[in-house]
Amino acid sequence: MLRFVLTVLVGLIALGVAAVEDRMSYTISLPVVLVGGTSGMVLAVVFGGWRGLWWSLAGIALGLFLGATFSLFLRMGWGDTLLYGMIGAIFGPSVVLLAFAVTNALVLMRFLLPVIRRQRARIAVAPYILLGTLGAVAWSHML
Repeated sequence: MLRFVLTVLVGLIALGVAAVEDRMSYTISLPVVLVGGTSGMVLAVVFGGWRGLWWSLAGIALGLFLGATFSLFLRMGWGDTLLYGMIGAIFGPSVVLLAFAVTNALVLMRFLLPVIRRQRARIAVAPYILLGTLGAVAWSHML
C-alpha cells in the first residue's frame, strides 16, 4: 500500500507541475521530466529491486516510443514525448500504454470541433496526459 501511495504521489506532483507549466507556456522543461523520471526509477528500485528497475526502464522505452511516433507524425511537442517516458518510469509499461490510449482519446475530442470548423488549434497536451494517467492508474488499481 505504501508503494502505491508514494508512486501515485510522485506521479501526481510531477505531472501536475508539468501540466501547469505546459498550460502557461506550451512547453515542458527538462528538469521537471528528469526529476519525475528519476524519482520513479528510485521508487522502483527501492520497492522492487532489479526487477523494479527493469520494469521502470521498460516503461521508459515504451513511453518514449509511443510519444516519439506521435511527435514525428502528428506534430506533438517533444516535451510531451518525454512526459510519456516519465510516466513509464514512474508507473511502468502497462499504465503508460493505457494512459496513452486514454490521453489520445481526450485530445481527439478536444481537437474535433476546431477541425470541423477548419481552424488551427494549439493546445497544451500535458493536462490531458495528467487526466489520462489518472484514469489509467485508477483502472489498473481496480484490476
